[in-house]
Amino acid sequence: LTERDGIGENSMKANETTSGIGMIEGSTYRNKFFSVEYTLPEGYSFYNADQLTAMNSAIIKLHNDQAVLDAFKKGNAFFDMTAVAENNPNVSVVIQIAGSDATIVNEAGYIEAVRGKIIDQLNSTGAAVKSDETGTYTNLKTGDKFTAMKLAIETQGAPLYEEILCIKAGDHFMNVTVTASDEVELDSVLSHLTRIR
Repeated sequence: LTERDGIGENSMKANETTSGIGMIEGSTYRNKFFSVEYTLPEGYSFYNADQLTAMNSAIIKLHNDQAVLDAFKKGNAFFDMTAVAENNPNVSVVIQIAGSDATIVNEAGYIEAVRGKIIDQLNSTGAAVKSDETGTYTNLKTGDKFTAMKLAIETQGAPLYEEILCIKAGDHFMNVTVTASDEVELDSVLSHLTRIR
């Protein structure tokens, strides 16, 4: 059983600043605060605590949106889980503590608020966003529904698909992002996210 530690520049533990931190047990990431779990697809492995810390530090150095930078610097946003496969599709979980203003924003409102920033950030990396749509992702295996944003991207002449699912709990938001080279693989990787019953 692993509890993430040392997130961002300000280390926090699950019993301190936030109750939004998940746990990894074997091949399953479980976040009771958000009532979701993610079981690794075959061929995937979780990043360890040092790799997550490096990802949080990289966001602080590379992101061009001041609000995002400030959130990561203060520990109000952080990567809680990342898993990758050899052929490079990946899944990651970012937790954001939005504060008291979050009580007036639902998941669809959150997606709409960050939509332009996500597209701008992708375009700034040299990727070309070909299309984006917002709506609901339904896990066909379980029937679980999540508010989502889906993007079709072209990077270095190759297609890439990304879907971002948003889940709210209290004044915390969880963003689950999956990236894959085709839509079938995207859905296959997403299908491992389920509500805890």
